[in-house]
Amino acid sequence: MLVNALRGHLAEFGIVTRQGIAGVRRLIGLAEDENDELIPPLARDALVPLVEQLRAAHEKVRELDHPIQTWHRSNELSLLLETIPGIGPITAGAIVATVTDASLFKSGRQLAAWLGLVPRQNSSGGKDRLGRISKQGGPYTRRLLVVGAHAVLRFSRKESSAYPLGCRASDEEGL
Repeated sequence: MLVNALRGHLAEFGIVTRQGIAGVRRLIGLAEDENDELIPPLARDALVPLVEQLRAAHEKVRELDHPIQTWHRSNELSLLLETIPGIGPITAGAIVATVTDASLFKSGRQLAAWLGLVPRQNSSGGKDRLGRISKQGGPYTRRLLVVGAHAVLRFSRKESSAYPLGCRASDEEGL
């Protein structure tokens, strides 16, 4: 929200940069540079508190991230889960905290069903009908897993081992 506000205010003066952290750094640099004539002094004075809030939020995230990273590095199961494409320290920690005993599940599909990640089945007369995902489990872990899967789908390269089977199949079928 703060980044969007900074982008929006500077866009009013015709200053637009690329997305991502590099673009934000450039915008912050422009907002703080008193020698830059693209931004009027009055507007610059209004942007300084926004930049300070952005830095404070970034520092708070860094503060909160440190204990998560420390715990993650000390937990063997969390480190193992991180080897799966799309799963980072936060998602791995959420899975470890949510699934206290994985041996209770006979298969990965049962675990996925427990988390609410598999389609709901409506079977009758020998016909299997699959609906939307059941959303049976906790929404936080499910959301983290879905976001991780989307990241893998979006950013993996065809040559990579992380390139999902679903993408390979859709490429072969021309979808």
